[in-house]
Amino acid sequence: LERDLVLRMILMVRGKSRPLTDRIILRAVMLVYLVRHGIADRRASTDQERGLASEGIAQNQSVVKKLYLQSPLIEKGFVSPFERAKQTAIDI
Repeated sequence: LERDLVLRMILMVRGKSRPLTDRIILRAVMLVYLVRHGIADRRASTDQERGLASEGIAQNQSVVKKLYLQSPLIEKGFVSPFERAKQTAIDI
């Protein structure tokens, strides 16, 4: 498929149809947001198990509020398997 979807529209003029000479170009737009987790707690047996510290949770909530002002609808998200990333994604 081409990047731009080009549609020819038919204009009804006095009962007759004729193709428009101009084309309407529709461009698909995808916004990608990369969100990093807030400050992580240092106490965990493995790096993967480290969750967000209380300050990191506050940072996360602040970022989420700002994100929703920019783009209230997020269709899909991909998250690291690390605990702090999962905690960040829950609020989003």
